[in-house]
Amino acid sequence: MKKLFVIMLAVITVSTISAKGWNAGLRIGSGFQAQTAYEFNKGAIEARFGMTWYYGTPIDADFQVLYYRNVLNTHEGIFIDAGAGFALGGRPNMCMYYGVTPSIKFGYKFSGAPVKIGVDWSPVIGGLSDGLGYFTRGLANVGVSCVYCF
Repeated sequence: MKKLFVIMLAVITVSTISAKGWNAGLRIGSGFQAQTAYEFNKGAIEARFGMTWYYGTPIDADFQVLYYRNVLNTHEGIFIDAGAGFALGGRPNMCMYYGVTPSIKFGYKFSGAPVKIGVDWSPVIGGLSDGLGYFTRGLANVGVSCVYCF
């Protein structure tokens, strides 16, 4: 009887959960990042987590949260989003970086498939936690993303 109850509860729970509006995928640019976003009306909240690399330096962990507003959305699937957020990152035994992240994204949503591709520029404008400078490498944060839309 317990097994039947657990199965019925699981079926009811799964059938009522909706992932509509969510997407998940990968972004490649100044590093590799997993990204997920929740889209609503004319905007989205996006989170990215991954690693960045620079020639001659160790790998940095990177975390960004962005809010996008849809600026252009054509019937052909072309879109432009603009927004801002914050970024935080660093590596073991080193100082961390932090900053605000303005962002602009150009992309295409396929009409016959639940896939979106995009190119974005999300520069990190901020400082280093040791107070000795600015995080200038974050200005070149250009990436290409591909996400699956649920």
